[in-house]
Amino acid sequence: MRNKVTALRLPKGGLKTISLNPNKKLILEEVERYDFLPVVLINGSEEPKNAIISTEECAINKLESLNLGGDYDNEYKNYKIANIVVTKNSIARIPLKIKRGYDPLGLQDEDGILEFRSSNGLAKLNYIDNDDTDYENDEGKYDLKDAEYGDEFVLEIDAKSIERGKTFTISVYASDDDDGWGKTSKRKEICGKFNVKVVEKDVFMEEEYKKGVEVNKVISRCG
Repeated sequence: MRNKVTALRLPKGGLKTISLNPNKKLILEEVERYDFLPVVLINGSEEPKNAIISTEECAINKLESLNLGGDYDNEYKNYKIANIVVTKNSIARIPLKIKRGYDPLGLQDEDGILEFRSSNGLAKLNYIDNDDTDYENDEGKYDLKDAEYGDEFVLEIDAKSIERGKTFTISVYASDDDDGWGKTSKRKEICGKFNVKVVEKDVFMEEEYKKGVEVNKVISRCG
């Protein structure tokens, strides 16, 4: 059982922000917020396995964008969708992290539920409770029903049953859990997305794998 820091949740009506109008009268503006409003991102501090991840846009790598909506801070509102190329014959390991999508007023309920949806039903997804992509004998399964801000975990993608060259998407949705901290929100919204392609030829082995890692580093630097 992980230790969680919890405190007062947001008022029922949401945050109240104070602004000053030209006549210098205080105005209260209601901003709707929800308990669990995460952003699921690529963990750039860890290397993937059997995959190449492109997270920065440049001439050779165009990224699609996703508008997460007005509840998110500007830093995360315009979400860049990472491009991921995975092998067919080996299971890809993608390092992920969970960030809070807004700057709260005081401490809030820190956890909730994540749901991953693949546009291709043949893709098999698995979730590893590990902050890096190294293989460990005692590694356990990451519990999507107990996701928490600050968590780092691994998404495994098994594309053995998918034709080479095929593309698909993996979308991540977040919702509040019924943990007793006031009223549970019924909201379920997208909080992450990845574009995935099964490589034409499996080149992520030995010398070719090293070459693939170098390509990833170049893509990550270009802007």
